[in-house]
Amino acid sequence: MHIADRGVRNFLKHAGILEGVPERAESVMLDMPGDECFISSEDDGLLEPCVDLGDTVHEGDVIARVHNIRRTGIPPRDYYATMDGLLVARHFPGIVRGGDCISVLATWW
Repeated sequence: MHIADRGVRNFLKHAGILEGVPERAESVMLDMPGDECFISSEDDGLLEPCVDLGDTVHEGDVIARVHNIRRTGIPPRDYYATMDGLLVARHFPGIVRGGDCISVLATWW
């Protein structure tokens, strides 16, 4: 969220709407080495993200849960990080369908 806030403030400063000089930050080079970067839902249900964008994750960490909306009373299905990396994208919280991409992981160098 910090990246988006900084980007909006920088744009407003550049356009002259806010006073000040745009804030600069170091770039981070990311790599998505294969299909293991993409985590897809196997269920239809309500998505509960467990990790924020930009957070570091380790293989096996719970990154999201999907609560079944067709069968109440059953526990949610946990989805795990498939590699060490950084959470760079995720499905917006809400309804997901089987096959929807719920998270994207990347490594940095």
